[in-house]
Amino acid sequence: MAHADAFPASALPQLAEDVAEWLDASGLPTDDMTIAAVPLLIWDIGTGNSILEATTSSGEWHHQIVRASQPIAFARSRARVENDQVELLEIAESPLTAAIDDVIRSLRASPRETRTLRLLRIQRNHTTCMWLHDPAGGDEVISLQSPVWERGLRIDEATFLRMVRVLPGPGLIEARDKQRRESPDPWHARRWANSSIRPVRQLASAF
Repeated sequence: MAHADAFPASALPQLAEDVAEWLDASGLPTDDMTIAAVPLLIWDIGTGNSILEATTSSGEWHHQIVRASQPIAFARSRARVENDQVELLEIAESPLTAAIDDVIRSLRASPRETRTLRLLRIQRNHTTCMWLHDPAGGDEVISLQSPVWERGLRIDEATFLRMVRVLPGPGLIEARDKQRRESPDPWHARRWANSSIRPVRQLASAF
């Protein structure tokens, strides 16, 4: 079965509480919400002869927030250097949440799929992919959110590296930002910034 990198178990209770108070401060109900069972480590990609060689761990984690078995938002956290805890960076509503859920459900339904699931981020043009990593080789990438690639596109490692080298750069981002100002962007996420507020209630964690 597909699996993810190990998230520090000791950090789960505090993360759940932080997510709950953040949502509550935004006026959103937290009843029946859980943090889904597959936290994903986020990797940023540069250049290299393999995906593993080209990537660097961002130290950030992606968490799906679920109500009634349906993903409704995501949270991002980052490990603290001084202990085994994590800090909550942001919570966002975005179609990326559903895209990730669809891929995870499909992969985990396949008993032959044993690769590690990671999020791959190409920051220069707002692209996010699911990276299926196997130390023995045979890595694959699935497009989740991109201005240039179709959602759900499956790409083998060699093809993906070639495609990354020719991706449009900042010019595309500027054009996309202009379009966002002029018309609704279907990939635009509604985000809440972190704030120092007292704990309100515990959010269940289902890892």
